[in-house]
Amino acid sequence: MNRFFIVSIWLTLIAAKTNLRASSSSSFATPDYDKSVSEYIRSYGYPFEEHHATTQDGYILTLWRIPCRNSTNDKCIPVYLQHGLLDTAFSFLYQSIEENLPIKLYNEGYDIWLGNVRGSRYSLGHTHLDSGNQHGPYWYFSYDEMAKYDLPAMLAYVKSITRAPKVKYICHSQGCALITALGALDPEFLGSMVNTTCLLYTSPSPRDRQKSRMPSSACKKKKKKK
Repeated sequence: MNRFFIVSIWLTLIAAKTNLRASSSSSFATPDYDKSVSEYIRSYGYPFEEHHATTQDGYILTLWRIPCRNSTNDKCIPVYLQHGLLDTAFSFLYQSIEENLPIKLYNEGYDIWLGNVRGSRYSLGHTHLDSGNQHGPYWYFSYDEMAKYDLPAMLAYVKSITRAPKVKYICHSQGCALITALGALDPEFLGSMVNTTCLLYTSPSPRDRQKSRMPSSACKKKKKKK
């Protein structure tokens, strides 16, 4: 099995054992909330960059990057992680530094990117609308706009900065819904941006899983057309 998939699935395993370890081990450490995301990452000796992408409808989105050590490395491939519902990209960094997925992928040589969709804590900017007005037009959006505007803007930005042919995509919960919707809205665009997807989502009950025949996690690589 490709090492990329093995490391990606680690996130699912971490989520399953987090509560148990937190209660039984005093060595389990969560990030220092007194620090910013950049301070937290850099305090452990890892590089960090903050980027911003603007959507076609004016939303200014924040992306975090943990750039690979050696840009000439064959494995310096951009990996984009998209967070879940009512969350931020910080959810991927919540585990202790030794166990969180972005750092594990970074240590494997990948170029790590984490995106924050509109309305989340780190993406409240807009070219002319005020997110501070909770009843204002800034908030007139749904998941449709996230799939139609946010995801394309961030994927295109990552590709333009890294100049990579395509991006590997890891998602959780809502992030998986967004890429599925984007695939329906504009399959050609998605195909030009992403060559591998790893879907990590909440596991359904055994009964529901039996009905849907859907695994609790799935990593799929696009097949080349013959």
